[in-house]
Amino acid sequence: MENRISQGYWIWGQFDKDSMDELKLIYKKVNEVFNGPFFNVHITISGPLISINNNIIDNFYSLKKKFQSIELDLNRYLFSEDIYESFFIDVQNSKILMNFKCNIDREFNILNNNYKPHISLFYGEESKNNKKKLISKLPKLPHYVNLDKLCLVKIDENINKWYIEHEIFL
Repeated sequence: MENRISQGYWIWGQFDKDSMDELKLIYKKVNEVFNGPFFNVHITISGPLISINNNIIDNFYSLKKKFQSIELDLNRYLFSEDIYESFFIDVQNSKILMNFKCNIDREFNILNNNYKPHISLFYGEESKNNKKKLISKLPKLPHYVNLDKLCLVKIDENINKWYIEHEIFL
């Protein structure tokens, strides 16, 4: 089993207002049933950074000049037994998304070849049957969402906290 880094900094992507409104509604419906910890709806793009300094923060803000918003195709609702991938929206692993991610990884000297793009909806433990039942009650997914914001997020999974410390709009 892979060693999971439970504390550090990650780069998340977030979405335009219409996409966020739709995704937040889905997130709310999921957590009314499963009652997981609160986190902002996002797709993890890059990480981890163990710590940050002014150079990293400046580099993060410079991404605004180097990247534009991208469209992500959504596949379907999925789930796993991993607490932090317990219930999510599977995102198409497109060439545009992979180039976007690889270029951001390169900016921060991050090597992470094990990327499964997804939008988390619930963190925690829940039975496979309950997850299957919930999928049948959720709204149809939009075909795509527009990723137009990046966030530098401090993560502490030991206390289930995710803090957005810096953000930029693309």
